[in-house]
Amino acid sequence: MEHLTLHRSAAVVGGGPAGLMAAETMARSGLPVTVY
Repeated sequence: MEHLTLHRSAAVVGGGPAGLMAAETMARSGLPVTVY
């Protein structure tokens, strides 16, 4: 049986306070994040 590996990442559009907080929260949970 094959095991499926999911590669997840996140993109946040906007580097204001809310965007940076969202990026930090996702990064702390283990997701790679890119902020645009």
